[in-house]
Amino acid sequence: MKPYLFSIARWELRAIPDELNQWIFGRQEKIDDEIRVVTEYFSATKRINTLKSEIEAANTGNGESDLASLEAELSRLQERKMALEDTVERIIEKQITETLAQQGIFNPIDKYIRLKVNFPPVNFELEKPPHLLVISPRDRIESMREITLRQNISLEEIED
Repeated sequence: MKPYLFSIARWELRAIPDELNQWIFGRQEKIDDEIRVVTEYFSATKRINTLKSEIEAANTGNGESDLASLEAELSRLQERKMALEDTVERIIEKQITETLAQQGIFNPIDKYIRLKVNFPPVNFELEKPPHLLVISPRDRIESMREITLRQNISLEEIED
């Protein structure tokens, strides 16, 4: 099971350099038409999921679509989604930070030291969450243990 484990601590450690950079230098670049960019990203995500289903149906013989054109569109949308991902993450980070500031939420010690600085800085990642393996007895509903597993495990590996 060890090669399949997801480490939250390791994920956090990978994020620290970006968080520190953001906290020290900020992200001041202006992003034009934030709503359009975020909407385009999530529309592409939705269309990618639809295309994957259509391609799967075409591969099993249940679809009447042109497989090559579906795969070309899928590839184009995946590239566009990847190109937008960092920008969308920054937009969402900025919106969360602004909302926290509007609500007067800045940092854990704010009630003792009135320092209007968001810390830790918001770090938002658009990625698939880890799987959660819940171990329980067969004869009753009870969670005895929960284990986080990597996001990229295939269904076959999970069932083994």
